[in-house]
Amino acid sequence: MYSVLIVDDEPMIREGLKTIINWEEEGYTVIDTASNGREAIEKHHHLNPDLTILDIRMPGLTGLEVIEHLRKEGKKGQFLILSGHADFDYAKKAISFGVGGYLLKPVDEEEMVEELERIKARLDKEQSVKQRNTNEDFFYREHVIESILHGGQVWTAEDVKKYDLYWPSYQVVLIEVYNESSTHMSTEIKKEMTDLLASSKRGIVFTAGKYIGCLLKTPLVTNDERHRFYDETVMTLKRFSSPVYIAAGTGVLHMEEMKTSYNEALHLLEERFFFTEPSVLMRREDYGLSMPIEERGEELQGLDEDKITDTLYYALDIRSKDLLSRVLDHFQQWVLTEDYTEHEIKNMITKIAAVALNKLSLVNSETKLIATEHTAMLSALYQQPTFIALLDTLQLQFSELIQKLGVNSKDTVIKQMIDFIKRNPGDHLKLEVLAEVFNYNSSYLGKLFKNYTGESFNVFLDKVRMEKAKSLLEEGLKVHQVSDQIGYANVDYFHTKFKKYMGISPSAYRDQYKQRQN
Repeated sequence: MYSVLIVDDEPMIREGLKTIINWEEEGYTVIDTASNGREAIEKHHHLNPDLTILDIRMPGLTGLEVIEHLRKEGKKGQFLILSGHADFDYAKKAISFGVGGYLLKPVDEEEMVEELERIKARLDKEQSVKQRNTNEDFFYREHVIESILHGGQVWTAEDVKKYDLYWPSYQVVLIEVYNESSTHMSTEIKKEMTDLLASSKRGIVFTAGKYIGCLLKTPLVTNDERHRFYDETVMTLKRFSSPVYIAAGTGVLHMEEMKTSYNEALHLLEERFFFTEPSVLMRREDYGLSMPIEERGEELQGLDEDKITDTLYYALDIRSKDLLSRVLDHFQQWVLTEDYTEHEIKNMITKIAAVALNKLSLVNSETKLIATEHTAMLSALYQQPTFIALLDTLQLQFSELIQKLGVNSKDTVIKQMIDFIKRNPGDHLKLEVLAEVFNYNSSYLGKLFKNYTGESFNVFLDKVRMEKAKSLLEEGLKVHQVSDQIGYANVDYFHTKFKKYMGISPSAYRDQYKQRQN
């Protein structure tokens, strides 16, 4: 649609022109009206209409004086003159100003439509030429930019000026729309960004591998400028329904330094997995997750992949969302003290989650069904764009799993502990570990446990393990196999414990049981 401004000092004529023509059908839309020449000039400056229809005789500035004034300013729009006087001199002067048409009042609807069609054809032609020239300009300017960034080509000042790239400063901004996008989608994203920058003449859009590049005339320096550019970009690309990540290099004064700005932006965007702030990120900023080693808390000491796996399983087994949150928080802090890549982190957390689910599935048929349902979500972890999104996804999925497992509110902490010990006698259980799992002070938990069971934690654990050992020996397992399965790394220590508990050695117990069965 081409925009139209109607100018006439008579209100009835202004309103009449708006209603007698089906503007949309003719390819136009009336964006405003003006009642005199001064107002027409002001609104033309602000609206920049494609077509201005104006009366030739008005108080103050005449229609011809308005056109003459705008033409001297370099305005290129079309004009259609209306006059109640069939004066050829007016017509000749109007033609000299490049007026698109001249109609007598009262306006005949058919004649008006014919004039609008004729002017539209001219506007279409101008638009086509302008678009072709613009496309050619963009193509050559992109070529210049890409040859500097990737080919190391040096361009002379004359060449740079020829393509309208002789600017006082330059800054490279790179944009990633996180999506399994096709080439077509990348083309659409590039077009949207081109329209955004072209509207304010802020810079040039170019292709930068899997990213979209923007070369800005005026660098984004302040936080407000960067946040504003980020918000504008996200709004422009909203229809793609994908996360948007933006990084910028520092501003430079010379075009040959543009590659430095580009490399800085590229390095930042390659660290996108650790981004936390929704803005345009720049070097020397705390743009992502970090945790200096000297700030590691005591709870991270001795932490490793196996311990995280066990604790994650404990959280699921005892249906504790609080423990789930704590173990994922510890995992995040622990990972940040190491030099892991995005791929390594995703592999690790997926493996940890898979092992925890597998252990949960062995508890009983109910947990097996629920754990199996949630195993399918593991592939979603690889699709998360940032570390925070990865952990949030896992926490959401496992919280839903805990909800499905249900929590028996009548169980005391001690009953949960006893049940947990009986199900997992082979784990390397310690009171300190369970105190962490249940979020209790270990000394206080030990007293609670003894008051409830009449036995210390270690004595109770040994009894549970001995009973488990008896059943495994009855199945015919070898002594070292039983020792390993119930959590004793030292076979001799297990032998001593078992003999003290049963009065005979493990091998003797197994042999006696076998004889009784025969």
